[in-house]
Amino acid sequence: SLPSIAGVRFAVHYRPHARVGGDFYDVVRLDEKHLGFYLADAMGHGVPASLLTIFVKKGVRGKEINGKSYRLIPPAEVLYRLNRELLEQQLPDLPFITMIYALFNCETRTLQFSRAGHPYPVYVPQAGKPVLWQMDGSLLGVFETKFQTQTRQLSPGDRLILYTDGMDAAAFADHPVGLGSLLAAIEAYRELPLDEMVDRLATD
Repeated sequence: SLPSIAGVRFAVHYRPHARVGGDFYDVVRLDEKHLGFYLADAMGHGVPASLLTIFVKKGVRGKEINGKSYRLIPPAEVLYRLNRELLEQQLPDLPFITMIYALFNCETRTLQFSRAGHPYPVYVPQAGKPVLWQMDGSLLGVFETKFQTQTRQLSPGDRLILYTDGMDAAAFADHPVGLGSLLAAIEAYRELPLDEMVDRLATD
């Protein structure tokens, strides 16, 4: 089950390539008005990628508690800490990991996000064409680096689509394989209820 805060909804379609896979996600309620959520992909399939997801899921920390107070950790710092922990493990044949981590203020509708080599999120405004939110960001577990954070303002009715690399390698209708197909499918289904839109994107 996913956390519920008034005014915010999530929908997920998860289809692993094999019985075990390296794609994983989470949505966490950090306090009364903040949600942290991420989508990640350990490149590769099978048991090694799946085992790595366990380590990464434990390493994603969006809140730091100090006695009776706490601090929400900015997305760039979340990825920086996780990347450093992966490097410290010195794991042989470490699969590349991509991730997007986001912090959302449900009162102000302000979204902060950082990207580590993951496919660009697609912003679907309530009125207007879907657009890619592009930003730099290195893969996790390769070398020590810092990450950028973008801050975006959302409006009622806006949607944000996160996906892993299987989606941008697909073809939709008569559109060529790639991001063009994904954007065309999003445009075609944008008026559907959220759950139905996500399912149609994944199946069609």
